[in-house]
Parts: sequence; C-alpha cells; structure tokens
Amino acid sequence: MAGLAAAGPVGRGSGGFPAHLKAASVVGARVVVANGCEGEPLSGEDRALLERAPHLVPDGLVVTAAATRLVTVAGDVREPGVREAPLGTTAEQFVELAGGGTEELAALLVGGCGGAVGAAGGVTPVTGTAVVAALGASACGVRETARVLAWLAGESRGRCGPCRFGLPTIAEDFATLSGLSGLGAGRVGRVGWAR
Repeated sequence: MAGLAAAGPVGRGSGGFPAHLKAASVVGARVVVANGCEGEPLSGEDRALLERAPHLVPDGLVVTAAATRLVTVAGDVREPGVREAPLGTTAEQFVELAGGGTEELAALLVGGCGGAVGAAGGVTPVTGTAVVAALGASACGVRETARVLAWLAGESRGRCGPCRFGLPTIAEDFATLSGLSGLGAGRVGRVGWAR
C-alpha cells in the first residue's frame, strides 16, 4: 500500500478519494460490495462507468480485494514451493510461510536470478520476479552463483557471442572458484573467441 500511497492516485469518482485508503480497507476481505450510487446529485461518474465499461468494476474489485501475490520460495527452507500472501508481505514473511529456514539464514536472494542478495533478518520487500531464495549460514555465495550461471549457460540457445562463449566461460570460472568444477559438464565448457 505504501507504493500506492506514494503514487497518489485517487478514485475515479468526483470525491477524489485516495485510492490507497480505499484499497487498504478491503485487502484480504472475503466479500466486497461495489457501490454504484452517486453521492452527489450533479455527478454522473458512476453511472457513466457502469454504462460504458461495466467490466472495469469487477476487475477493480478482484485486483483490490484479492490483491495477493504468488511467490516461489526456494533454497534452505523446510517447505519450498509457491506461497500466496497479501501484497506487501516481506521476503522474510514468505520464508516463514515456507516453514522457516532449515538453518540460520545468512542471506536472501529476492527477485530471482537477476534479483538482489541481501542479509537475512531485515524487512525485505519482494520486488521483481516473484522468487525468494533463502541461503543458510553454511551456503557459499560463490557456489550458489556458480549453480545459477551453469543453469543459465545450459538454457542458452547460444545464438549470440555473449551467450555462446561468454556465459559458459563465466560459468566454468565460477565453478572452478567454488570447487564445483565439472558443474554442468557437457553443457558448459570453455570456448575460445577466435583461433
């Protein structure tokens, strides 16, 4: 709701009611009633909306009332999988929804492979791709990076220079650094740029 409040949108009616207050009042509600009654004798916004684009009313109700988010929780958690929670649920709260960490957590990768890694234990918003990966205290950041790079190199179609040559080289270098040499063997190998 903080993002909605900061953006400052108001309702489409003549009252200009702040949208974040309206949305906050129904988040998580099991039943929401839309009032299409004009509150001002001279206004006609509700009627115009209901006559011209009635589908927007239930769409708005679904987005507001069921504004939940599905997030994949992975890594060092007891019950990895997809969890659903209200918008604004932090990465740490998603970890708890997945049974908590299997050990003391050192870091969280939020936003998938292209996301950001931060220390565990704070209040981390879930941004970007809906993925929260928990890294336990015994996890090695270089090793986890090597695994991600090996997967990315293996998934690449190899049609451009960086994907065909660069990504496999970086993946192998990280595998060597982390002691996982041979990770992705057969898919990830060092290739020279030119002969």
